[in-house]
Amino acid sequence: MARGILSALQREALRAATEPRIVKIRGVDTVLGVAFSDTDLIEFLRRIDIPDPDELVLGDSEVIAWQGGRPHQYE
Repeated sequence: MARGILSALQREALRAATEPRIVKIRGVDTVLGVAFSDTDLIEFLRRIDIPDPDELVLGDSEVIAWQGGRPHQYE
């Protein structure tokens, strides 16, 4: 299994514990990770060299498309 991609079973186990957000890049068929907080999301963006990930996430940028719930809501 490729690094950073969760199996369906792993995702279901995580979902049972909490309701995390799966982080994807539009147009790319790869999961960056599962975010349980804004801190996780910022770290995923930092790892792929996105400039100023803190400002991007905490500044409520329109670049981020929040799906499956309100922005910054992980439970």
